[in-house]
Amino acid sequence: MFEDHRFAIDPTNSEYKKTDVMDTILRESQAKLGNTKKNKKRHHDKVDESTDNDNLGSLVKKIKKKSKHH
Repeated sequence: MFEDHRFAIDPTNSEYKKTDVMDTILRESQAKLGNTKKNKKRHHDKVDESTDNDNLGSLVKKIKKKSKHH
C-alpha cells in the first residue's frame, strides 16, 4: 500500500488535514521508500560487480590463450 502511487497521501491536496497521525504516516512511508531505493541500489551494485568479474575473467582467459600461441 505504501508503494502504490494511487494510495499516496498528497499534502498539497486541499482536503489534506495536517495532524500528528498524518505526519507519522508520511514519515513512515518516506522511510520505507528510502529503504526500497537503497535495496535496489545495493542489488544493482552486486549485479555490476558480478558482470565486471565475468568480464575480467574472460579477458584473462583471452590473454593467456594468446600468450600460449606466441
